[in-house]
Amino acid sequence: MIRIRLRRFASQYFGWLVRFFYICFIDFQLKISDKPIILILTPGKVGSSSLYFNLKKNLKNPIYHVHRISKLGIGQSKEEHLKSDRKSLPLHLIISEILHEKIIRNRTNLIVITVIREPISRFVSSYFQNIEFYKNRVESSNLKINIDASLEILKENCTANICYELENWFATEIKQFFDIDVFGLELNSPCVILKELPFIFLRLEDLQQAWPLVANELSLSKDNANLKDFNVGDNKYYSSAYSQIREQFKLEEDIFEEIIETKFYKKFYSDRIKLVRKKWVKTS
Repeated sequence: MIRIRLRRFASQYFGWLVRFFYICFIDFQLKISDKPIILILTPGKVGSSSLYFNLKKNLKNPIYHVHRISKLGIGQSKEEHLKSDRKSLPLHLIISEILHEKIIRNRTNLIVITVIREPISRFVSSYFQNIEFYKNRVESSNLKINIDASLEILKENCTANICYELENWFATEIKQFFDIDVFGLELNSPCVILKELPFIFLRLEDLQQAWPLVANELSLSKDNANLKDFNVGDNKYYSSAYSQIREQFKLEEDIFEEIIETKFYKKFYSDRIKLVRKKWVKTS
């Protein structure tokens, strides 16, 4: 609990120092490396930590994991965080700001990897990642999470908008910034690899199958081509509440139908509707 409070205090009052450190650190990284920047650019909470840590362990490239890289997206995300109960910026957004200009200058020496996740599962996970947005409403003084209040927030916000937001994310961060239309991609393998940028696109649910293709594209040796699991979520202070929420949260059938009728769901997750309905939809 003390560690969480210290982190929140530091991010709110010493963000300028964190920014200065990472400006220096990233400048140093890019100056000493002639290898391409690997940018893992994903919507939040898609479960890409295993991908990130495996690449960090096995490659010498500068590797960054962020959720925004466009000026518009960074600006919108900053406003959301500063208006929330959090009142400060997360580290990944500070790094996004620093990387924005550097990525523009280094597009010829860049590899982009984007991972997506089934939207309802991602939404529930994202709630806990962004729990500080609602901390005045759901956290007690000892950081215990109010399950009922959390379920109420999830029910209020789990609508078709969770997919519209993903569609907007791709329009801003991938289409406008890199001129790649993911909705025009042919998804006939565990991952899509476009050589021009290069750009690697995959679903979290296909990560194990896709990993050999990713490893080959990034020239990992065969000794390092096995994907090791890095599950950081189990170590979070909210892990117990997260487990309870995953068991208790259920959607009404009509809301689920609206979600699966979106462009995003039809394109990327039409093959998993039966499984997702069983997991997340309320039974009579």
